[in-house]
Amino acid sequence: MILTLILFLQVGFEHTSSLLLGGHFQSGVADEELLYVADGRGVSVFEKETFSRRGEIMLEGRTNLIVRHESSLFVGGSRGLAKIEVSSFSQEYPQAEWLYTEPITALELFGRKLWFADDKARLYGMDVAGGASSPSCTIQLPLPPVRIVGNEARLYLAADTGGLFVLDLEAKALQAKRVTIEGDPAVMDVLIADQTVYLACAEQGLWVSEPRRNSLKVVKRIEATGEVMSLELFDERIAAAAGTGDFLLFSIADPDEPVEIQRERFPGMGLNLAKAGEDCFLLTGAGIGHMDLSTKPLAGHGLFYRGAGSGYEILSKGGVAVLAAGDAGIRTVGLGDSLSFLGEYSQMSGCRRVYLFGSQVYVLTTSNIMYVVEIKDPKRPQKRTFQQFESAASGVDSEGEMLLAAEHERGVGIWWRCPCGPFKEQGRWDFGGQALDVRIRDKLAFVSADPPALYVIDWSDSANPEQVASLALERDCERLYADEDLLFGLDSSGALTVVNVARPTRPKELAVLELEGSPTALARYEDYMFIAAQDAGVHVVDISKPQSPELVSTLDVGPAMGVAVSGDLLLVSTLYSIEAYRIQP
Repeated sequence: MILTLILFLQVGFEHTSSLLLGGHFQSGVADEELLYVADGRGVSVFEKETFSRRGEIMLEGRTNLIVRHESSLFVGGSRGLAKIEVSSFSQEYPQAEWLYTEPITALELFGRKLWFADDKARLYGMDVAGGASSPSCTIQLPLPPVRIVGNEARLYLAADTGGLFVLDLEAKALQAKRVTIEGDPAVMDVLIADQTVYLACAEQGLWVSEPRRNSLKVVKRIEATGEVMSLELFDERIAAAAGTGDFLLFSIADPDEPVEIQRERFPGMGLNLAKAGEDCFLLTGAGIGHMDLSTKPLAGHGLFYRGAGSGYEILSKGGVAVLAAGDAGIRTVGLGDSLSFLGEYSQMSGCRRVYLFGSQVYVLTTSNIMYVVEIKDPKRPQKRTFQQFESAASGVDSEGEMLLAAEHERGVGIWWRCPCGPFKEQGRWDFGGQALDVRIRDKLAFVSADPPALYVIDWSDSANPEQVASLALERDCERLYADEDLLFGLDSSGALTVVNVARPTRPKELAVLELEGSPTALARYEDYMFIAAQDAGVHVVDISKPQSPELVSTLDVGPAMGVAVSGDLLLVSTLYSIEAYRIQP
């Protein structure tokens, strides 16, 4: 059974349900039966053998680190460090205790202490074995580490392109010292077996070294398939998560001469490993793979868990929502008392943006292909046609059988779609700049562009469109929304622009509101705009006075990629899930 966490996140919003798409799986820990995974939006719990989902908890920000001490899980990410009791997953509403509120870059349990580092390069030690809930020591590091590895009385701190540092825990003054390594490789992980130190050096492969005083003597550099990111030891074998190489297995029968003996491809990219006895779980971002290391000399390839795609833009109509799900195509979602998947069309990839025109969904992809999918029956979406654009198309709008498309390098194309056939180009307006988005009002089209500007085009003669007005803007409007006599534009670098087009021949910029994050989508509810701003969450902006929009609050959910409103229900699509909130004005 999936457990849903209900929270009151802000005054006026009640979190009512979640629908998981999958997650960005980067870190996991396991016990005899269960696998606990930091999935981007919180923690998911799976049965080890079947990958059946047993529970979940949603946390603020992005979660990508997890360790376990006895009955407690410690979870780190962009909002800090949280503690969750394992037993709470059997409760109706699992709870988390926040111990630290700065972004965490690395996390490790070693000895009695939980060690963690933040993005300001501060290392903390917390005596969790003694029941402490706050750090007992703080050490300033030269750089934030991406991995902390304990061995004997030392902590090794892998800092990616910053190299490797070591901290002697028995020294009187705790200070991290840089480890000199010939060649200065990027260090992603460290594995120590006997007197040999193995380094995961990303695209530079697997390096074999011997420890010296504040240095490592490199004795062998092993080229590997993919980018070596994480290492685990299994007797005389080293398992590696290897980026585009996914899962690798090395034999170290001769410790100084590792030999790559196995490679397994998985969906996604190999980012990290979780070890549980002879079981090895590969975290690929897009999913989780199971490798059985008891089958010597090679590893047995078990199940792979893959989510239902990644969440990008979401739109709603009636009791149905449509989600652009990245490489999983589009998904239709029922909006009842709880969210539910209805149907899918997955024969397309790179789906980022969707439009609803009647019962048809127009889908823009990263490959410059636009698909048209019929959803009269939301449970059985059917492909109708497609259009290959010559350059990147970042916005479309439709009226009747006509479609206008904003293309980055070719201006605005005007297309007629035969009801039972392909699109046919009727005309084109090219102004020499980059068209970003387009909105239609009668026979006028409002086009946002780069360099920042708004153009008003008369396309009543589709073969000969003409410019009737233009307006220089302060910021780009990569996304453009029309609402009666107002246009709202979003700049992903952090701004909302409001333009009055009551007199189309004389458009007027009313306001520019600076916003945190990367605004990507918006939806209106009465006098409010809900703006999805990725890692910053969802901004709530009061537009009752369009000339002076005001940021009134922010929902801490994310990374928020899309928003939609259906009645009094706010839908937020994140990379990992769809979240539903009851709006309480």
